[in-house]
Amino acid sequence: GARRREPPEMWGLTAPPADIAALLPTLGSNLAAMSLPAGPEQYVVAMKPLVDFIQTFGLPMPNLPKATQFYRETLKDLPPDLLAKAVEQTIRTHKYHVLPKPAEIRSHVEWDLRERKNEQRAAKEVLSRLG
Repeated sequence: GARRREPPEMWGLTAPPADIAALLPTLGSNLAAMSLPAGPEQYVVAMKPLVDFIQTFGLPMPNLPKATQFYRETLKDLPPDLLAKAVEQTIRTHKYHVLPKPAEIRSHVEWDLRERKNEQRAAKEVLSRLG
């Protein structure tokens, strides 16, 4: 079931302590940064182990420019840390002599991505009440 969110007043908080209040702007920007998708350079770095894996095991490689564009488009919403984790897990678990599809790569971090978004929503709600 859905978690019941209690207002900060129920925790005995009417205003954050001064040291916490000073951190709130930084916390808000850090939360936003955790959701930023991988930029072009981060994408290349995260995907390099997969390319190495494909080349090492001689997996059939489709048209490289088209494949690169397709993978980039379908994985573009993943933050760099989750993209790297997804690639690592794909390499560890991929069983067949075919190119792993983007859905297989994503499947390794879908839960993480969903949890991160839920935690960010909850944190934003608390920040808005405290800030």
